[in-house]
Amino acid sequence: MLGIGALAACVSAAALAQATGQASGSEVYTCIDRNGRRITSDRFIPECGDREQRVLDASGAERRRIGPALSEHERSARRPSGASVPR
Repeated sequence: MLGIGALAACVSAAALAQATGQASGSEVYTCIDRNGRRITSDRFIPECGDREQRVLDASGAERRRIGPALSEHERSARRPSGASVPR
C-alpha cells in the first residue's frame, strides 16, 4: 500500500509524463535532493547521483531503483581480490 506522499509522487510523475508528451514507453526519474526538494526528470538526475533515484513508467508505476554512486572505497571493496584497477 502506498502512502500519501508516494502516491502523490507517482501521480505527479505520470502527469509530468503526459504533459510533456512523452510516449508510453518513457521513463521518469525522481529523487529527493540533499535540501529535501523532490526533483523529477526524463533522464538520470546528476544532482541526486549520491542518493537513490526511482525510475517510474508513464503511468507512475515504479520500474526500478538506481542506488547512489559508490565511493572509491566502496568500489575497491567490491572488486575481487587480484583484480586490476582500470586506468
